Amino acid sequence: MRIEREKADLSVQVIQLSERLEEAEGGAESQFEINKKRDTELAKLRKLLEDVHLESEETAHLLRRKHQEIVVDFQEQIDQLTKAKA
Repeated sequence: MRIEREKADLSVQVIQLSERLEEAEGGAESQFEINKKRDTELAKLRKLLEDVHLESEETAHLLRRKHQEIVVDFQEQIDQLTKAKA
C-alpha cells in the first residue's frame, strides 16, 4: 500500500513537472516570436532612418546648389550696377 501511494505521488510530481516544462517551453517560444517581431521592426526602422537621412542629404545638397546660384546671380547684378554707375 505504501509503495502504491509513493508511486501515485511520484506520478503526480512527474505530471506537474511535465506541465511546468510545457509552460516554460511555451514561454520560450513566445519570447522567441516577440524577439523576432522586434528584430523585424528594428530592421524596418533602420531602413526608414537610412532613407530619411539620404533624403535630407539630397535636400541639403539641392539647397546649397540653389544658394550658390542665387549668390552668383546677385554678384552678377552687383557687377552690372557697378559698371552702370561708372
